[in-house]
Amino acid sequence: MHQFELDYHAKTWSKPYQVVVQSVRTSTELLYQHEFVITNLNTVRSAELFTTYHQLGVVENSIKEAKLVFLWIKLITIASWLIRSACCLVRSQYCLSF
Repeated sequence: MHQFELDYHAKTWSKPYQVVVQSVRTSTELLYQHEFVITNLNTVRSAELFTTYHQLGVVENSIKEAKLVFLWIKLITIASWLIRSACCLVRSQYCLSF
């Protein structure tokens, strides 16, 4: 694993930011995989920075999964309500026909 830091100032930015690059190559791969983080945290070491961002990604994915669970619960609730309503409607029409 290799890490490299540099300051970068784009034309549209009001100040320069720190760019941290982490290059990782596993023993089974031929090429490096690069990760880039642009930050204004100058006091954090680059290894801690990537650990923090990876943990943040895990939390964000957990939130997305929780939202999907709540959506499924809502859809199941609505579907069961519709089914019950349809059954009641069919029963009432069945009862009225006799």
